[in-house]
Amino acid sequence: MNPKLVEKRNTYTQKQKLLEKAFKDAGDERDLMKSVDLKGTTLKDRIAEVKALNDELEALDAEIQELVDLESTVVKNQDRIKSISMFPKGSPKSNPDGSDKKFANFGEFCQKAVVNGGAELKAMGIDVGEAGGFAVPDEVSQTILAVDPKAAIVRPRAQVLPPGNFPDGKLELPALRQGGSGVYGGVTFAPANEGTQGMANDPKLDLIVLEPQRTSGYVMVGNSLLRNAPAMSSFIENLFRNAKMGLEDLKFIMGSGINEPLGLLNSPCALTVPRNTAGTIKFVDIQTMLSLMVGDNPIWIAAKKAIPAIVGLADLNNNAIFVQGDATKGLASTLLGFPIYFTWRQPTVGTKGDLMLVDPSYYLIKDGSGPYIAASEHVAFREDQTAIKMTWFYDAMSWVKSPLLMDNGVDLASPIVVLQ
Repeated sequence: MNPKLVEKRNTYTQKQKLLEKAFKDAGDERDLMKSVDLKGTTLKDRIAEVKALNDELEALDAEIQELVDLESTVVKNQDRIKSISMFPKGSPKSNPDGSDKKFANFGEFCQKAVVNGGAELKAMGIDVGEAGGFAVPDEVSQTILAVDPKAAIVRPRAQVLPPGNFPDGKLELPALRQGGSGVYGGVTFAPANEGTQGMANDPKLDLIVLEPQRTSGYVMVGNSLLRNAPAMSSFIENLFRNAKMGLEDLKFIMGSGINEPLGLLNSPCALTVPRNTAGTIKFVDIQTMLSLMVGDNPIWIAAKKAIPAIVGLADLNNNAIFVQGDATKGLASTLLGFPIYFTWRQPTVGTKGDLMLVDPSYYLIKDGSGPYIAASEHVAFREDQTAIKMTWFYDAMSWVKSPLLMDNGVDLASPIVVLQ
C-alpha cells in the first residue's frame, strides 16, 4: 500500500477526532469556549481555529481521493504495467481503499461461494464449518450481524456472550438459586457481636447451561443478480440481516427452549398477572405489573394489535400514561415512564403475553459460530436461480431461574412480568 496514503489517512483521522472532540465539548449550545483542546483565548480565535481545521480536512479528503484513484488504477492494470511491483511476491493484494480485505463486499463473497463449488474460497483457506458452508470473514459479516436497536428489541439490550474458543460447545454459568432462598441467593445475615461466633452461610448455586443451536435460512437469487456483486451485496445483506434479526427476536420473546432459545414469555422466573378484563388491557393491569418488577432497566413489549388499548390508557385522574415518542429523533414511546416497543413477534392481544414488562439485562444470549454461507446452483438450475443458505448458531435464556423472594420475606418479584 502507498505509504503516502497511509500517512494522509492517519493525519485525517487525527484532525477529524480533534474537530469532533471540539464540538462534543461545546455541547448543544455550540459554546466553543468550553472546548478543552482549542487554544484560542477569544471566541473569534476559536472559530477561526475550527474553520482552519475544517479547511485542512477538506484538502486532505481531496488528496486521499486522488491517491485512492491512483491505487485503484494501478490494481486494475497490474498485469499491463509490468514495471510496477506493488506487492512483494507471495503477499496478498490490498484493496483500493488501502485495507487488506479479501472481498470488496458480501456479494462478492457469495459469488465465490458458488463459482466452481467454492474452489476459490477453499484455495484462500476460508474455513468450512460443520454447517456445510463457508465461514463468512469478519470483514464482510459485520453488516449482516449489525443490529438496529430501533428494529430489534431483545438482543441490543440483553447480555450477549461472545463465541469464545469453543463457540458451539455447552457453556455453564453459575447462577444464584434465588427464589425461596431470598433475593441474595441463600446468604443470610445475623448480628455478630465481639466475642460471639458468626453464622456460617453457603450461597446456593445453580447452573445456567447455554448450548448454541443451529439455525438456517435460504433465499433463491436470480443468476443475473448473482453476477452483479455490488447490487446483490446490498440486497442479500439486508434480506439476511432483517430475517435473522426478526427470527431471533421471535425466539427471544416466545421460544420454547426445545432446540431453540427459551424465550422471555416461557421463562420459569416469569411472574404472571391475572387480567382485570378479558380481551383488553386496563390501567390496573399496568399498575400490578409494575409492582412486581425488579430490575433497573425495564421495558414494555406489547403486541401490535394492543396499540388501540394502550394508547388510550389513563390513570385515576384521567392523565394519559402513554407518551408517543419520535422515531426521527431516536425517542421511544413510553408507558408510565418506561420505553414501550410494539411488535408482531408475541401473542396477539387478549392472550397471555400480549403485554410484558421485562429487564432484558437479565437475559443471556450465547453466540456460537457462523454465519456460514453455502450456495447451490443445482436446486433451481432450469429456472436460472441459485439457492444461498445462511447458517448460524446461538442460544439464550433468562439468567434468573425463578421469581425472587424480596427482603421482607413475603413478596415475590421478577425481571419478567407477563400479563395473563
